[in-house]
Amino acid sequence: MLNKIPKILDGKVTFIIGSDKNAGKTTFLNYASRRVKTLSSPVLVSVGIDGEKQDSLLSIPKPQVLADEDDYIITTDKMLCASSGRFQIMEVFPFRTVLGRVLLAKTIRKGYVELVGPEHNEQLSDILNYVKNEKGLNTILVDGAVNRLTQVSTSSDASFIYVLKVTNDNLNSSIEKMRSIYLLNSIKKFDGKKSGKHVELNGALTKNKLEGIEVADKSLVLEDFTRVFLDYNGIKKLLNKTTLYFKTIFKLQCFVVNLVDIDISHFDNKLDDDIRKLVMYNPYMEPVS
Repeated sequence: MLNKIPKILDGKVTFIIGSDKNAGKTTFLNYASRRVKTLSSPVLVSVGIDGEKQDSLLSIPKPQVLADEDDYIITTDKMLCASSGRFQIMEVFPFRTVLGRVLLAKTIRKGYVELVGPEHNEQLSDILNYVKNEKGLNTILVDGAVNRLTQVSTSSDASFIYVLKVTNDNLNSSIEKMRSIYLLNSIKKFDGKKSGKHVELNGALTKNKLEGIEVADKSLVLEDFTRVFLDYNGIKKLLNKTTLYFKTIFKLQCFVVNLVDIDISHFDNKLDDDIRKLVMYNPYMEPVS
């Protein structure tokens, strides 16, 4: 799986989504950006703030984002001034944050920098479309906010990588989350009348909303998998009584798993065979023996 990373990322918009705070998203972003450079120069984007020296909530050190030469970054004017690198500003967007105006810059001399993204999904969508369509930059790595899969829907051709930090305390819930995501990733795309009788649901699918929907002899259609807010058992029950379709499909590329005080073989033995094929144990992690 490690050897496939450059090909997986090249020419695609890839969201790096984390299960929890400090799951390892930014560390993986640094690793992935270096690997994909063998094929193309990446654009590094964040939802929120990434690369700061210390976590603003937990007050613990955080990995910084290293922008290498010829990398492109989305951040703000203030963060460029504070960076150890040197950059060429390519575009200034009409979006402001508390940390300055959002812009696209090319790295001239490598250095550490805080990535600051736009505050709203609509703004992120505009930026991604501009970077792809106007600048022709198609390899884009987005460091997503914690446990917010809805960000993936800002780009209709996006794929995603799910990063987990697994401890003994969250071992079972982490595996259940992986099963849920894998199961949703198997849902087919809605093709209109060919899909037969159906009910189209706008917005999120929650347990309470599902109870009020009549799906007997009909399929259920959602915009995309980010609209599903059910646990693994809830998804299985839904699929047992109806067929689910998504209008937009986002591809799961792999799971990146950080194990803390858990042996790899112990965790691996708990995985379903199909999921196991998509698991990458972080290349920068020392396995527990």
